[in-house]
Amino acid sequence: MLSRVNSWRVNTSDFETIKVLATGAVGTVCLVRAKADSKVYAMKTLKKIDLLTRQEAGFFMEERNALVFAQNSQWITTLHAAFQDEDNLYLIMEYVSGGSLRNFMNSQESALNEDDVKFYVAEMVLALDELHKNNIIHRDVKPENSLIDSSGHIKLADFGSCIKLSDSNAKICSGDTVGTPEYVCPEILQANEGKYSYSREADWWSLGIITYELLFDDTPFYSDSLMGLYHNIIGHEQNFVFPEEREVSPECRDFLSKLIVSGDKRLGRNSTAEIKAHPWFKGINWDTIRTQTPPFVPELNGPDDTRYFEDEEDESKNARGPSRMPVRSGHMAP
Repeated sequence: MLSRVNSWRVNTSDFETIKVLATGAVGTVCLVRAKADSKVYAMKTLKKIDLLTRQEAGFFMEERNALVFAQNSQWITTLHAAFQDEDNLYLIMEYVSGGSLRNFMNSQESALNEDDVKFYVAEMVLALDELHKNNIIHRDVKPENSLIDSSGHIKLADFGSCIKLSDSNAKICSGDTVGTPEYVCPEILQANEGKYSYSREADWWSLGIITYELLFDDTPFYSDSLMGLYHNIIGHEQNFVFPEEREVSPECRDFLSKLIVSGDKRLGRNSTAEIKAHPWFKGINWDTIRTQTPPFVPELNGPDDTRYFEDEEDESKNARGPSRMPVRSGHMAP
């Protein structure tokens, strides 16, 4: 199938749907099997009628382009084909069978230990670095978009909010609110005021929020209301605290304090090397981490095994962790 995707016009009749893996604000992701060779893929379907503006259609193009650049990446999901019909846009992508980091978190009885958190965060650093080297900002880094492959390693997914910078020094001045509320940085929230701009450091804030959540089983600025959440994020200097119930190393606290901070002070604003050099990562071999045994290795019965993806109809499995706010402002979506 893969060798042929460029030699014929791919369409939905070439695939059979096995299971719905995820649903979002403007589309779904399904596990599908190619009829030509029985290989399985993840097919993302976006309804054109739900892409309300040309700008949102542009996000689809940015996602496709980001995936095209990552064809041979070990850290980013592979795109195999992109096509459309009268009603929908489609992306045929690599199926990453270990589920998402969110699914893994939900399966645990308590928060992860610090060494396991460090492993996953280190792999996410490398995934984001690969994007950033190509002048792409993800802008929606969260556990749901961090997938676990069949060997237990991280692959970054869902580039529907990403944007490509014009050059390595460029800044984004757009007032579009993108991302997911709990993980979005204050610069993005305030960009629509015309006083703020941002670049790659926006993704490092999100990584800090994920690190905090993996350690403490909650996000740091949680609120029952969206406005309360935004207020807490914008006022992060006063509102960011560490829970008293759990001790983490001084190096870990320092790492978090240097990510969950204003963009002009944030670790990684100059280069990923700043993050990799932080004392919390002492002992991490950045060159060989992909060959190391992860904290969790999926037990799979075959390439189409979906046991690590929650049943979309069983909402009771989503009880653990902060609630995902189904808000849509600009391109903000769960």
